[in-house]
Amino acid sequence: MRLSLVPAGKDHFVRLRCEGPITLRPWEPPRDPFRELLGPYCFTRNVLLDLEKADGIDTSGVSWLMIEHEKFQQLGGRLILYGIPPTVTQILDFLHLTPRLSVAPTEEAAMAMALGQREPAGEPESRLQIRPSPEPLSV
Repeated sequence: MRLSLVPAGKDHFVRLRCEGPITLRPWEPPRDPFRELLGPYCFTRNVLLDLEKADGIDTSGVSWLMIEHEKFQQLGGRLILYGIPPTVTQILDFLHLTPRLSVAPTEEAAMAMALGQREPAGEPESRLQIRPSPEPLSV
Protein backbone atom coordinates (compact mmCIF):
# COMPACT_ATOMS: atom_id res chain seq x y z
CA MET A 1 0.00 0.00 0.00
CA ARG A 2 1.33 3.38 -0.94
CA LEU A 3 -0.32 6.48 0.53
CA SER A 4 0.43 9.82 -1.07
CA LEU A 5 -0.69 13.35 -0.34
CA VAL A 6 -2.72 14.95 -3.12
CA PRO A 7 -2.08 18.70 -3.61
CA ALA A 8 -4.40 20.79 -1.48
CA GLY A 9 -7.33 22.61 -2.95
CA LYS A 10 -8.78 25.89 -1.73
CA ASP A 11 -10.66 24.15 1.05
CA HIS A 12 -9.89 22.61 4.42
CA PHE A 13 -9.77 18.96 3.34
CA VAL A 14 -6.73 16.72 3.36
CA ARG A 15 -6.68 14.48 0.29
CA LEU A 16 -4.81 11.19 0.15
CA ARG A 17 -4.51 8.57 -2.55
CA CYS A 18 -3.97 4.88 -1.87
CA GLU A 19 -2.33 2.72 -4.53
CA GLY A 20 -1.77 -1.03 -4.49
CA PRO A 21 -3.26 -3.52 -2.06
CA ILE A 22 -4.65 -2.08 1.19
CA THR A 23 -2.46 -3.81 3.75
CA LEU A 24 -0.31 -3.07 6.77
CA ARG A 25 2.20 -5.79 5.94
CA PRO A 26 5.15 -3.39 5.39
CA TRP A 27 4.41 -1.51 8.64
CA GLU A 28 5.24 -2.90 12.04
CA PRO A 29 3.05 -1.83 14.97
CA PRO A 30 2.90 0.75 16.47
CA ARG A 31 3.66 2.60 13.21
CA ASP A 32 0.70 4.43 11.72
CA PRO A 33 0.68 5.40 8.02
CA PHE A 34 -1.66 8.39 8.55
CA ARG A 35 0.36 9.78 11.45
CA GLU A 36 3.63 9.30 9.57
CA LEU A 37 2.34 11.11 6.49
CA LEU A 38 0.24 13.86 8.10
CA GLY A 39 1.65 14.35 11.59
CA PRO A 40 0.33 13.83 15.12
CA TYR A 41 -2.86 15.89 14.71
CA CYS A 42 -4.07 14.13 11.57
CA PHE A 43 -7.05 12.54 13.34
CA THR A 44 -8.59 15.94 14.06
CA ARG A 45 -8.93 16.76 10.35
CA ASN A 46 -11.26 15.83 7.50
CA VAL A 47 -9.35 13.34 5.35
CA LEU A 48 -10.67 12.22 1.97
CA LEU A 49 -9.04 8.93 0.97
CA ASP A 50 -9.17 8.04 -2.73
CA LEU A 51 -9.11 4.25 -3.10
CA GLU A 52 -9.64 4.16 -6.88
CA LYS A 53 -6.14 2.71 -7.47
CA ALA A 54 -6.32 0.21 -4.61
CA ASP A 55 -6.21 -3.23 -6.16
CA GLY A 56 -7.31 -5.33 -3.22
CA ILE A 57 -7.47 -5.53 0.56
CA ASP A 58 -6.32 -8.11 3.09
CA THR A 59 -7.33 -8.68 6.71
CA SER A 60 -4.69 -6.28 8.04
CA GLY A 61 -6.05 -3.61 5.67
CA VAL A 62 -9.64 -4.20 6.80
CA SER A 63 -8.57 -3.96 10.43
CA TRP A 64 -6.51 -0.83 9.73
CA LEU A 65 -9.44 0.96 8.02
CA MET A 66 -11.78 0.16 10.92
CA ILE A 67 -9.27 1.25 13.60
CA GLU A 68 -8.37 4.46 11.76
CA HIS A 69 -12.05 5.28 11.18
CA GLU A 70 -12.63 4.96 14.92
CA LYS A 71 -9.60 7.16 15.75
CA PHE A 72 -10.90 9.91 13.48
CA GLN A 73 -14.34 9.73 15.12
CA GLN A 74 -12.92 9.81 18.65
CA LEU A 75 -10.58 12.74 18.00
CA GLY A 76 -13.03 14.97 16.11
CA GLY A 77 -11.93 14.36 12.52
CA ARG A 78 -13.46 12.36 9.76
CA LEU A 79 -12.08 9.74 7.38
CA ILE A 80 -14.13 9.45 4.21
CA LEU A 81 -13.34 6.77 1.64
CA TYR A 82 -14.30 7.25 -1.99
CA GLY A 83 -13.68 5.70 -5.38
CA ILE A 84 -13.70 2.23 -3.84
CA PRO A 85 -13.04 -0.42 -6.52
CA PRO A 86 -15.34 -3.44 -6.86
CA THR A 87 -12.84 -5.93 -5.42
CA VAL A 88 -12.54 -3.92 -2.21
CA THR A 89 -16.29 -3.15 -2.10
CA GLN A 90 -17.12 -6.86 -2.34
CA ILE A 91 -14.96 -7.69 0.67
CA LEU A 92 -16.25 -4.80 2.80
CA ASP A 93 -19.84 -5.69 1.87
CA PHE A 94 -19.28 -9.39 2.60
CA LEU A 95 -17.98 -8.47 6.07
CA HIS A 96 -20.93 -6.05 6.56
CA LEU A 97 -18.49 -3.18 7.19
CA THR A 98 -19.55 -0.74 4.47
CA PRO A 99 -22.33 0.81 6.62
CA ARG A 100 -19.89 1.30 9.52
CA LEU A 101 -17.43 3.34 7.42
CA SER A 102 -17.90 6.77 5.86
CA VAL A 103 -18.00 6.02 2.14
CA ALA A 104 -18.88 8.06 -0.91
CA PRO A 105 -18.87 7.23 -4.62
CA THR A 106 -16.94 10.35 -5.74
CA GLU A 107 -14.68 13.05 -4.35
CA GLU A 108 -17.49 15.59 -4.66
CA ALA A 109 -19.82 13.36 -2.64
CA ALA A 110 -17.05 12.84 -0.06
CA MET A 111 -16.63 16.62 0.28
CA ALA A 112 -20.38 17.07 0.72
CA MET A 113 -20.42 14.31 3.34
CA ALA A 114 -17.57 15.97 5.23
CA LEU A 115 -19.50 19.24 5.22
CA GLY A 116 -22.58 17.45 6.58
CA GLN A 117 -24.62 17.86 3.43
CA ARG A 118 -27.00 15.15 2.33
CA GLU A 119 -27.20 13.71 -1.14
CA PRO A 120 -30.47 14.12 -3.08
CA ALA A 121 -33.39 11.94 -2.00
CA GLY A 122 -33.18 8.40 -3.27
CA GLU A 123 -29.39 8.27 -2.98
CA PRO A 124 -28.40 7.71 0.65
CA GLU A 125 -24.91 9.00 1.40
CA SER A 126 -23.80 5.61 2.71
CA ARG A 127 -24.66 3.80 -0.52
CA LEU A 128 -21.75 2.96 -2.79
CA GLN A 129 -22.04 2.94 -6.53
CA ILE A 130 -21.12 -0.66 -7.09
CA ARG A 131 -19.57 -1.30 -10.44
CA PRO A 132 -19.52 -4.86 -11.76
CA SER A 133 -16.16 -6.52 -11.39
CA PRO A 134 -14.58 -7.47 -14.70
CA GLU A 135 -13.53 -10.81 -13.24
CA PRO A 136 -14.73 -12.92 -10.32
CA LEU A 137 -13.24 -12.18 -6.93
CA SER A 138 -10.70 -14.83 -5.99
CA VAL A 139 -10.01 -15.30 -2.32
